[in-house]
Amino acid sequence: MGCQTVYNILDQNGLHGYYDAEEQPGVSQKNKGVRYFDFLADAEIQDQLLLYKRNGIAKINLRLPEIHCSSCIWLLEHLHQLHSGVVSCTVNFPAKSAFITFNYEVLSLQQLAELIHNIGYTPDFTFDTETGDTLIQRKTLLKIGVAGFCFGNIMLLAFPEYLGIDESFRQFQSLFGYISILLSLPVFFYSGWGFIQRGFRGVMQRTANIDIPVALGMVVLLLRSSYEIVFGVGAGYLDSLAGLVFFLLVGRWFQDKTYSNLSFNRDYTSYFPYAVFRWQGKQKQLAKLGDLQVGDSVEIRHEEIIPADGKVMADCHIDYSFVTGEQDPVSVKAHEKVFAGGRNVSGSTTVLLEKSVDASYLTQLWNKDGKSNSKENAQDALDQFSRYFTVGLLLVALAAAVYWAFYDVSRMWEVVCAVLIVACPCALALSVPFTHGSLLREFDKRGLFLKSPQVIERLKGITDMVFDKTGTLTQKHNTEVAYQGVPLSETEQRQIVALASNSSHPLSEAIVHQYAAVDAGEVVVEQFSEHRGLGVSAKVQGQELKLGASHFLHQEQKNAATAQVHVGIGQNYKGYFSISPSYRTDYQKVLQDMGGYALHVLSGDNDSEKQRLSTHFPSNRLHFNQSPFDKLAYIQDLQEQNKNVLMLGDGLNDAGALTHADVGFSISDGVGQFTPASDGILQGEAFQRLPKFLRLAKKSKYIVRLLIAISLAYNAVGIYLAINGFLSPLWAAILMPLSSVTVVFIAVWRVQTMCQIVLGSD
Repeated sequence: MGCQTVYNILDQNGLHGYYDAEEQPGVSQKNKGVRYFDFLADAEIQDQLLLYKRNGIAKINLRLPEIHCSSCIWLLEHLHQLHSGVVSCTVNFPAKSAFITFNYEVLSLQQLAELIHNIGYTPDFTFDTETGDTLIQRKTLLKIGVAGFCFGNIMLLAFPEYLGIDESFRQFQSLFGYISILLSLPVFFYSGWGFIQRGFRGVMQRTANIDIPVALGMVVLLLRSSYEIVFGVGAGYLDSLAGLVFFLLVGRWFQDKTYSNLSFNRDYTSYFPYAVFRWQGKQKQLAKLGDLQVGDSVEIRHEEIIPADGKVMADCHIDYSFVTGEQDPVSVKAHEKVFAGGRNVSGSTTVLLEKSVDASYLTQLWNKDGKSNSKENAQDALDQFSRYFTVGLLLVALAAAVYWAFYDVSRMWEVVCAVLIVACPCALALSVPFTHGSLLREFDKRGLFLKSPQVIERLKGITDMVFDKTGTLTQKHNTEVAYQGVPLSETEQRQIVALASNSSHPLSEAIVHQYAAVDAGEVVVEQFSEHRGLGVSAKVQGQELKLGASHFLHQEQKNAATAQVHVGIGQNYKGYFSISPSYRTDYQKVLQDMGGYALHVLSGDNDSEKQRLSTHFPSNRLHFNQSPFDKLAYIQDLQEQNKNVLMLGDGLNDAGALTHADVGFSISDGVGQFTPASDGILQGEAFQRLPKFLRLAKKSKYIVRLLIAISLAYNAVGIYLAINGFLSPLWAAILMPLSSVTVVFIAVWRVQTMCQIVLGSD
């Protein structure tokens, strides 16, 4: 649950002093006057650490091992309110890291590290991923050990009370009670102090969180037990207090281990469908991200993303909108540094890699999801319900206290503590993220890579599906290419291949593949330009060369039943390449299985395939010769009719439509171009599973409903038993974390079972 407590206190009273306690969130701030981060002023070290640095904006991913709760997340993600130099901060809770964008002209990297250190989250620059996590685990296990030791000894001292006190033990009763109080102090002030702190902050700022009832139960048990022992009116409940803390800590440790093992960090390098051409001498070969190394020279074609920091070998223009949001391309000189995530908007250029590829960083940039949908508020609604749940629980505990005060006052405190502890809104809050997280992982395994769980929510409401043709319904492989026109000389063939090699459009790639034997390595391409929806042009060996649609070269459309790429060299029109598309396997069955959706085609090619496609698409939904602007306008028109649109394209001329559609999928054949505009990347070989993916997205809501029902049933039964005195605080402490773990396992199991039923052996 979100907790604004930490930030509110800091905002009102200043940063310093709030995290002086020896407990988390944050760490002890001894020797605050010491400047720990002087080494960060070194330019070479900054160059190694920063993911991006240009025009005042810098980005870095910091490991913060002390992150451990929602208060930590809230504070760090509001870091921009503590210092104007911070632009944004996004916390990756499972990885214990924060992705921070800051203005280095206002706030240096050293000052940023000191700011984060001063609020209790010392950055880990050791590059040892085990160091911070091991420290946290060691502290947690030490607290569990202390609580377990004290719990066992308090239980031992309480045996005479359990068995019925004999007169011979009566004289030791008071002594055993005082020893039990002493043993309970480290349990309360060390092992359980984190619960007390977080509960106190919630009360002070009137923010409900799950630690409030736990802290209240601990305080009640300690005070009531101490009163009974000191005044000799009873044996107290110190064994319940120690057992409560012990089992809560064990339960939360078990929760953390479970969440870690079931975390949804995906194996980006093995799946992420992006590859670039790597130079091997004078030859170039397609290389996956995971195979690239520092020192490799890679070719970045027009519209392709730079996979890692490096230096360009020639002047070019880089679009960093993917990284910074700024739309204007940046002019980069030869041997100047370029950063991962930049998009080449010039002709093909060579980059010498200076850093290894961080595919998770590319995906983190890709995960920026600005689309909104009311259905995405499902998790927010559950989180809000969880906050009200805590308030309601306190009222129920109060009612139980009033009832037992009249019925049996000796059991009142035990019942109140059991009520406060057994309830668990965490299980409710976990239902959506673990269902969607499990589904994301299952989709990944089968060829659909989605940006975020929010995409699953939007998929549930899709009414219309819009397909591009080239590279979507058709595939790049097995196309037939034939040239018609004035015969091309060997020099002209090399020039055409050189120009087409700069483009990643499927038709350009088909031409390059057709002339695979032609060596165009020495041909220089200058002033490359792509004309969206029309074609490409450049100066090649001093001559202007154009490849594209007929009207791009001011020619009549030829009466041919194929896609056409026309050729103009200098002032002379040469002819055209006739490219017969190869449709994807089972594309007809895929379209037939989309019976519940309105299907549309938007193609930039001519209408040569209209007759074939009219079998599956109504004629009024078949549109050809569509420019990128036409496609975007068509999507917007559907949305104005209250349609929810899924757009499928190759990500090139479809970028605008993919961005503005409710959901946009780009198709990737094998490994190829990474498309920032899309919400999901569908591998070409998984195209036939598309109807099943959509069906699974819709069915996931039933799993969420099941988990909510289980959570509500658990809380209803648990609170009922506690109110009626059938549940001790000790058993309540055992059951509370188990309920969360049960919900997690059921979510994962049900998603896997559902995928097995729907997808089978696909």
